[in-house]
Amino acid sequence: MLKSIRDFIRRFTHPREWCHEEMQKRGSVGPNGCPGLVGGDYETDFLQYECIGCPYIDPKAYCTHPVSSK
Repeated sequence: MLKSIRDFIRRFTHPREWCHEEMQKRGSVGPNGCPGLVGGDYETDFLQYECIGCPYIDPKAYCTHPVSSK
């Protein structure tokens, strides 16, 4: 029970670390980092907004382009 409370608190106080740990548990994290989560739009190259700027993202798996001025 204490572990679930700790995990709940960690999710909101350290969201990137928590996400990275969850992706490791799923087996999604490779040697170069995390591939990120799909769910954004064209402007983010379909990468979820929460993943933008994450230090754990594998730059070869996702290469976000700058937002266009359309």
